[in-house]
Amino acid sequence: MLADVDYGVAVSYGVLFRVPDETKAHYSALGFDFGARHGSPVWMLPIPATCVIDVEGRIRSAFVEPDFTIREEPEQILASLRQAGSTSELEGSAIRPA
Repeated sequence: MLADVDYGVAVSYGVLFRVPDETKAHYSALGFDFGARHGSPVWMLPIPATCVIDVEGRIRSAFVEPDFTIREEPEQILASLRQAGSTSELEGSAIRPA
């Protein structure tokens, strides 16, 4: 589980966008300040994403959906985790030539 408070990971994965001025005005009128929440004068928001990354740092699965109301199903995330775990175990136990 990752909380990307300063957008560092979102920037590196390319899943960050600048909030349009009209959207910023709407949320400002409601009392929200996304920039201050993230310590930045620029209003940026991440695109919701779920990535399964193995112990070697390889991305085994990625689900990226700009519509924040659509999320990856928990069962699919669990299946990806199981697959990544079993693949890593197999790779780690493979006999390697000397």
